[in-house]
Amino acid sequence: MTHDESEQEKQSSPKKYAINIGVQDFAPEDIKVEVQGDNLIVEAKQEEKKEEVGMFFHSFKELRRTFVIPEGVDKKNITSAYSSGGILEIESSFLPPRITEDPEEKTELNVEHTDE
Repeated sequence: MTHDESEQEKQSSPKKYAINIGVQDFAPEDIKVEVQGDNLIVEAKQEEKKEEVGMFFHSFKELRRTFVIPEGVDKKNITSAYSSGGILEIESSFLPPRITEDPEEKTELNVEHTDE
C-alpha cells in the first residue's frame, strides 16, 4: 500500500494503540504532535522559497489531522517516530482496566431519620 500525507492507517490491538500517517513530503522538524485533552493532533508545515533567473517560487504545504484518543489509552506515554519511509508512527499502550465492584453485588444502605 502506498502512503501519502492524506492517508492514515490505524493499527490498534487490544494491548496497543497505533496510528501510521504518510508524511514523506515533510521533514521530521516540520512535524508537531501533541495531546490536547482527548485529542491527538498532528500538524506539519513546510515553506519553500526559490529564486531562479529572475523568477521567484514560493510553495507552502500544510497537514493537520485530529484523532480522538480512545478511552483507556495511556496519554502520558504516547510516542511518535518518523520512519525512513516517511511514515509517522504514533503508539501508546492501554492502561490496565480499573478494578470495579461487581455490578451484581448489592449493598443496602441505612436510611437515617432526622427530626427537624
